[in-house]
Amino acid sequence: MENNVRKQEAEKLTEKIKENDDLLELEQMLKNNFIEWKDHGITYRVRKPNFGEQQELRKAKVKKHSELRADPNYKYEKQLIVELEKKGISISKIIDKQLEINRKIEELELQLAKLGNEKEEDVKAITDYKIQIFNLMTERNSLAMEKMELLSDSIENELIIFINSFACSMVLEQKESGDNWSRVFNSYEEFIKSGNSKLVEKASYYLSLILFRQSELTN
Repeated sequence: MENNVRKQEAEKLTEKIKENDDLLELEQMLKNNFIEWKDHGITYRVRKPNFGEQQELRKAKVKKHSELRADPNYKYEKQLIVELEKKGISISKIIDKQLEINRKIEELELQLAKLGNEKEEDVKAITDYKIQIFNLMTERNSLAMEKMELLSDSIENELIIFINSFACSMVLEQKESGDNWSRVFNSYEEFIKSGNSKLVEKASYYLSLILFRQSELTN
């Protein structure tokens, strides 16, 4: 039952991407460290934090880390992973599956890049590849949610949630005239009090994809 619910939620997350962005275009934007989309006629984007923003993030992270360490309700991931291993649940296997899915998606992207829209067989192949990518992204999202649920009480997970929200408050932007962009929220406090939950949820999820991809490249 839990797996079915998780799969349904993962499909919803993947559908959010599919609603406004071509899957191949999305993966290309991820490689360029930003994701752009339109909502009610407004163009938004989230991007990788710049150096100054990263410094601000580090300061906020240190403060939040100290608060969590002092809270007995939270443990480090290593402690939780050991407890889960004793129950026969392997976090490392989940991560390996995620990385394997990413490799498969990149292979499909390479195949897509070789095709055009002129031939009927190419059009059919493009559709097939996009369906495969969609299914793989759904599976990847499901695994990410499973890992998040298993480690939901970890200090690291709480830090990730906080950092993602804090970063999102800084790098969620809307397009002005020309190539000019401006912040949607002026502060973290304004961000967390926002009544536009759909925008915040979507932006936070897109930013998590960027940050997750960056963590893969640096590991």
